[in-house]
Amino acid sequence: MSGFPPDTMTFSFSILYPAAFVIICYIFRNERVFGRSLKEYLWPIRYYILGAMVTVALQYLALDYINRFVDGARVTQALWALMVALSTITLVQKYNFKFKNVLALGVFFSLIIHGFKCSMRYFVYGAFDPLYRTPAYISSRFIYGSILVMVISIVVALLLYLNNEFSKEEKNAKKISLIILGITSAILILFVASEIYRIHFWFY
Repeated sequence: MSGFPPDTMTFSFSILYPAAFVIICYIFRNERVFGRSLKEYLWPIRYYILGAMVTVALQYLALDYINRFVDGARVTQALWALMVALSTITLVQKYNFKFKNVLALGVFFSLIIHGFKCSMRYFVYGAFDPLYRTPAYISSRFIYGSILVMVISIVVALLLYLNNEFSKEEKNAKKISLIILGITSAILILFVASEIYRIHFWFY
């Protein structure tokens, strides 16, 4: 048996995975990772997490429709990458997250985004095509996607730390250079990552 699952099955899993994620996070909300509770990591960025999950769900539920207007895979990739970047900015600037906390944030977002994607492929698409349940298929997508998440988190955090090190007199003069560097780095990362997916993988 091969092919694609019905939309009702995809939609049901798009609700089930986020619901399970929320329940697990609530149960372990007071557990600490690198000196911060899970709640401290996730609650301040809850809307960005929601945005990332909605983006992933739309990739599977409405990709054909989105592709009529733009390259849907790249647009959805750019959207969840933006959610990762904004989450990193929020936690570093407003909540003084250290570098080790940013690394943990990258792991959490890898589970949020690519855990969602890989689970969808394994449990839903795998029921119709055994390819989606092969270890090589699942692991390759999770690893490449997680690397992208980690790189975005780390680059954004390092730029913020660098900016915070400048004295008040230097900030205004160098802020423009940092913004240009940050935008250029983000574009380069997204371009390279999208080419990796496009060349080496299908149905991203």
